[in-house]
Amino acid sequence: KTGLTIDEMLKRFSVLKINIIEFSIEKLYVEFDKLKKNIHNFLNDKAALNLNYPALKYIENLDINYVLNFDFFNTYSLIYKNTDIIHLNGNRHVNDRCNLILGINDNEYLTKDWIKFNKQYQRIQYNQINDYNDFLKNKLDNVEENNLYIIEYSMKEIDFDLLKSLFFNENLKKIIIYCQSNNLNEIYCNLLKLFNSKNLSTLLIGLKAEIQFKII
Repeated sequence: KTGLTIDEMLKRFSVLKINIIEFSIEKLYVEFDKLKKNIHNFLNDKAALNLNYPALKYIENLDINYVLNFDFFNTYSLIYKNTDIIHLNGNRHVNDRCNLILGINDNEYLTKDWIKFNKQYQRIQYNQINDYNDFLKNKLDNVEENNLYIIEYSMKEIDFDLLKSLFFNENLKKIIIYCQSNNLNEIYCNLLKLFNSKNLSTLLIGLKAEIQFKII
């Protein structure tokens, strides 16, 4: 027996529950930052091994002026040629701080407590979304015809917010998707999700650019 009414007990329980949630979220923030820093350090340690990757002929033959990079490395510049790279998920080559983008997409847990884990929020936080917007407005829009080469990237739902603004660019002439044969079904399904289409025919309606698939 506590001597409390049911209403008083519920109020105390609610306060206790809120305190536990706030404590858990703050602890999760700390662990999340630790995880990103540990991944950043691990990638730098692996990079110190000076692993050599062979140049692929089909990439060498492409005329590429800008790279939209969804991983954490400067792989294209190191293997092929030095060019402008927009790092959409952070860059492990930034040694003085960790700016890796890890997390969830815009459709999940959009509350003030969970927004820190949202990838788009992190891109704003690290000023990377400005680099992407600058690319769309000042680089892509200033060229009359552009080809978009997508190389071994499955176009996951978590990056749809970036891909939609890119695919519907007025100056995009061709979207050429290079992929392994065993990844073709996944890419096809992700494209349908991206454009909310039931089949590829309706997907192409409204797209000014031509889509091509090339198996590598």
